[in-house]
Amino acid sequence: MSSAGMQIVEKLQNCANDLKAWSKTNVNGLKQEIDDCRCEVNYCHNQGAATDPTLLTHLRKRMTHLMIQEDKYWRQHEKTHWYRDRNLNTKFFHASATSGKR
Repeated sequence: MSSAGMQIVEKLQNCANDLKAWSKTNVNGLKQEIDDCRCEVNYCHNQGAATDPTLLTHLRKRMTHLMIQEDKYWRQHEKTHWYRDRNLNTKFFHASATSGKR
């Protein structure tokens, strides 16, 4: 898409739409990866002694990494709502922001 003749508002709207599409594929992809990893871990647990211990360790590390990524995503998502809605209670917002800086 050529953006040479577009106004800034149109460019920003296109960027926002692209970011929404990217977010949906990445977040849904992350959920799917977590589910897949969880299934693999459960399968290894059900196999018992036949499972390679290094594989189980690798899967647990991967699961931990994915869960941390998901947690970071939701914390960042929560902040966007917090900043957007901050004017609803300005005194509370400023007190929280000030204590967060400390």
